Formats: sequence, C-alpha cells, structure tokens
Amino acid sequence: MAISLPYVPRWLGFVSLWLLLAFVFASQLFWAGYVTPWSKAFSQEVIYWLSWGIIAPVIFWMCRRLHAGKQTWSRYVLGFALGALGASISGAGPTAFALVAGTAVGERVAAAMREAYRAAGVECTTRVTHVDPNGAVVRTA
Repeated sequence: MAISLPYVPRWLGFVSLWLLLAFVFASQLFWAGYVTPWSKAFSQEVIYWLSWGIIAPVIFWMCRRLHAGKQTWSRYVLGFALGALGASISGAGPTAFALVAGTAVGERVAAAMREAYRAAGVECTTRVTHVDPNGAVVRTA
C-alpha cells in the first residue's frame, strides 16, 4: 500500500526552511538572555533569515556562473600566481576576498580578480585594505 503525500510547492519548502532557521536562532537569543521578549527576538531573526532567503538564489546563481566554463581554475590560479596567500567567497555580500602579503601584491591580485570577473561578464568592484590587528572590539556603556 503506497502512501501519497500532498503536493507542496518548492517555494513553500524554502520559506519553511528560513522560518525554521529564524525560530532556532531566535530561541538561542531569547534563552541566552540577549533579547527579550521572545517575539522581539523572533521578529529580528525573521528579518535577518528571510533577507538571506531572498538573496540566496542570486548568490547561488553567481556561484554557478563563476564556476562554469573552461576558465574556472584560471580565475583562481592567476590570483595565487600573483601572490595571494588564500582566497574565498564570503556570504556577506556576495564577496570574494584574497589574503595577500602587502599592499603592492594586493593591488596586483585585485586587478587580476577584477579582470577575471569582468571576463566572466560579472560587474565588480575591488578594494585593497588591511587586516585589523585588534579584531572586533565590544564597548559597553
């Protein structure tokens, strides 16, 4: 005897996933005492996670586009050959970044990455900066 499940639209599954994430993280904020009442914690997390749910398809599309074709490795090898110590794609943005030793090397790697993205038909901007030696600082009143 086969059990037939009702049809659930794919978009409803995605919305449910993002709401589940909001519920889990809101619960953590609430039970740790960072945000009260729970409804405020939940509303903050819903805004955060549903925002990610909206931009996630764009990020996945960009990742597929950048990894398509014969130039996949050349986009990264060129950056490493010019002196990048490491490179990655961050979820904050979308952002690709490279860790390099020095500003001059950073400028060369940025130019190479910018050209690789433009060759792939992706608009981009580059920025060379430094790593903050102190990291994040939390100040209380």
